Amino acid sequence: MSYASKNNLIISLLILAFYIVQTQHANALFEKYKVVIRSGFNPEGPGDLTINCFSGDDFFGDHILKSGQEFYWNFRMYFLDLTEYRCDFTYNHHLVRKFKVFDSGIAQLLDWPKIQGRYVVFWYVKEDGFYHGDDYPSLAREHLLFSTPERWTTNTNTTG
Repeated sequence: MSYASKNNLIISLLILAFYIVQTQHANALFEKYKVVIRSGFNPEGPGDLTINCFSGDDFFGDHILKSGQEFYWNFRMYFLDLTEYRCDFTYNHHLVRKFKVFDSGIAQLLDWPKIQGRYVVFWYVKEDGFYHGDDYPSLAREHLLFSTPERWTTNTNTTG
């Protein structure tokens, strides 16, 4: 093996080692995750929560959740933290929100609980916005963190 090849190999191994050390917290290589979305809307309210979640590889279709119901999916983090899931949320046919529910940044956001070998990333959706939960399945106020950017907006393209 030439001197240049040895140097390239050493540099590559150092980069890989650095990456592995950086991912040891919640999003280690190929770590198992479960994203859970629960409707927290008033059951006496005007409608149900409709969600449509997807990634570059997966499309889960529309799911209608009544108050207290959940939708979830399981997956493994891709190599190099490229895993990303987004959801479109609709409530009462005209309040909408679209945002990222999982990526490597969200994986590192909280010390997510690990249940049955999977980190559980929990979203609780209510009339006043979106919450992260760090003690799934608890809904105790001290375990729900308000996620301020994820507020409802009015969809003027929809009637109903």
